Amino acid sequence: MVAAVWLMGVAACAPDVPPAATLPAAGAADFEATIARLEARDPESPEALNARLEYADFLSGADGGECGKRLDTAQAQLDAIAARPALDLTVPLGSAKLQSAKYKIHAARADCDPGRRQDELEQAVEAARNAIGLYRDALEYQSAAIMKFNAAAAEHDLGNAPAAIQALEEAIAMDRDYGFRDDAEDNIRQLQHWRGEDESDAKIAELMKDFPARSTLVKFHWPSTDADIAVAVTDDSLVQGALIRSRATIGLKQQIRPTSTGWTVSNEPGNSSYELGSWPADAKKLEWATLYFVGSAMLLAPSIQITRDGDFKSVPNAQAFATRLADQVSARISAETGGSATENTREVSTAYTPEFVESIAAQDYGMRTATWIGAKLDQGAWYQMSAPLYLPSLALGHYLVRHKVSFAFTRELPCAGGSDRRCVEIAAHAAPNADDLNQVIADVARRLKISTPQVLHFRSQTDLRLVIDPETLLTYVCDIKRTWYGALGGTGKDDPLSESVRTVSTYTYH
Repeated sequence: MVAAVWLMGVAACAPDVPPAATLPAAGAADFEATIARLEARDPESPEALNARLEYADFLSGADGGECGKRLDTAQAQLDAIAARPALDLTVPLGSAKLQSAKYKIHAARADCDPGRRQDELEQAVEAARNAIGLYRDALEYQSAAIMKFNAAAAEHDLGNAPAAIQALEEAIAMDRDYGFRDDAEDNIRQLQHWRGEDESDAKIAELMKDFPARSTLVKFHWPSTDADIAVAVTDDSLVQGALIRSRATIGLKQQIRPTSTGWTVSNEPGNSSYELGSWPADAKKLEWATLYFVGSAMLLAPSIQITRDGDFKSVPNAQAFATRLADQVSARISAETGGSATENTREVSTAYTPEFVESIAAQDYGMRTATWIGAKLDQGAWYQMSAPLYLPSLALGHYLVRHKVSFAFTRELPCAGGSDRRCVEIAAHAAPNADDLNQVIADVARRLKISTPQVLHFRSQTDLRLVIDPETLLTYVCDIKRTWYGALGGTGKDDPLSESVRTVSTYTYH
């Protein structure tokens, strides 16, 4: 299978249409022409799916013409992608955007067709509520708060004043939790209006007096401590049009100990479990790759040495760890796929070089700890940085490429269940730098002798959620989701692949 070759080999390429420039802003005919062109290559591609979402959004917000026909066309765009499992794997916020678009269509139809107003507003409320949870799960909290307001507005239009006021109060509570000051001011004014109370500037200023202005200063101050780490890995793969979900878990024992020159962090793996999905008989290469990714997410946690200031230093005995890791992962692959243990060990050993193990360990430590040392972050402000990260999947994850990273201090919350100690949540989204990715493209084209019509299309995103103690920089939750899409176009033998690997690590200190 073509996709399996990329995963086992060295190929990567950028999409031919950048995500931000998928669609023109001219009119419906241009949207439809663009969609037809993109779907001719692959109807499951991120560009094709996003094109339909953007077209539906355009139609639901347009003026003029026959509104009923226009909204029917918008709904048809959503119907075309609603059942496609690739949506969540290839389009960031795919399902959330789908529900948001549904809300806009139903709200617009309530004005377009008075005879259906009640039913359309009720469906608008339902879509808004669905979008809230989806946006929250994707760490897009401001969009979640906006959809909470939209649900309140639809309830108010239905004449459900108590439900509208309750929903708007919940939106204001979200604004306070996440530091959305401007939204809170607008929502408080709206609440005063709905209640028939004073909505003057002076009154709003009075009600905003206690609105929190939070910031955090993150300090590196590790104690000598032990931790139990519960690691849960979920892999979703779209293969031959079907979504295959695999799961695995493992427990790690971690020790953090001071040394004369800094710190040693040791990780000892405990019991593990695997629950693989039902793979097609002719997709063994893809199953092999999935087992490699899942095994890496669970077991690629070597002991590391850190300097006194918190900088990454080294992986002691990296060669021994790499050998042991290759044996463990290849044994699992052989047990699940029935392949040759000798061949699996040889292929995995080639991937797990000591240099790669140390580089991955440094990247992982950087994402969880080093990046945040000394950081002063204002809540709700999104910051930008550039960082070298490995591209997921390509050449078994061996391409190191600069990524554009957006990150924010999103909220305060207890460090652990029932704990009085306050932690902070940090959310980050990373996408590969286009110039770096293009360099990879050129290199791959030379090495694989890919002709011009045979273009590899690749997109990826990495999302991170951290819960850390800002006083010590101990991690309590690390949630990393890596999503990618690849397709080989121009041959008539396209075999697109969409996949995501999510790894959630929860720490308990004692």
